[in-house]
Amino acid sequence: MRRLETFCTHLHQYPYAKGVAVREHAINDLLRIRRATSNKSVLIQVCVLRTSANGNIQYFVSIDDQVREALRLLGYQDPLSGRGIRILSLDGGGMRGLCAIEVLRSIERMTGKHIYELFDFICGVSTGAIIAAFLACHKKSVREVRCEAGFGWHDTFDTRRLARYFQACFIGT
Repeated sequence: MRRLETFCTHLHQYPYAKGVAVREHAINDLLRIRRATSNKSVLIQVCVLRTSANGNIQYFVSIDDQVREALRLLGYQDPLSGRGIRILSLDGGGMRGLCAIEVLRSIERMTGKHIYELFDFICGVSTGAIIAAFLACHKKSVREVRCEAGFGWHDTFDTRRLARYFQACFIGT
């Protein structure tokens, strides 16, 4: 327990030591300690009494907490238990929005679902943010985004039409 505490303190004081610890397989050792303490029929909770620098506050830290802190300091992230988070990130760049719209339209056609039903988070930059606002905030289909925002193969991005739409959605209503 004392070694774990010293290890965490060392990583806090010397951040560059993290690389050495990872190369020396410290993550594997910490995971082995975590498995050894959690596989017991009765969970062993060894606690250490600590005092703060001023000596007033005392708290208990279990081995599990120390192992979790050391793994976090080394950059280890446990794998997700379920399917995970589904994130759609749309690139900006003006006319590249047309490509994004067509890819999203194909995805909607293949799955039979709206984009906002397929992803947990939808974000974007520039034109991608505008498309993301239509898809996520207003729950529009890709076909509706193409029509309302002025995206299309033969017409360019119509900023007046988009400005009117945003004014109606966010300001005027």
